[in-house]
Amino acid sequence: MSCGLLGYSEVRILLPGSKLNISATNYRPIRQMQLVRWTGTTWQLFGKR
Repeated sequence: MSCGLLGYSEVRILLPGSKLNISATNYRPIRQMQLVRWTGTTWQLFGKR
């Protein structure tokens, strides 16, 4: 099986500054998460960054 995306890449659907890192042996591209809550009109970040 081959991976079409190798190395660090920014993806527009993630938070700004978030990057994916995929290699031939690492299939877990996301290593950090950020909690968000819906305020009724927008998404608001909360928790540790």
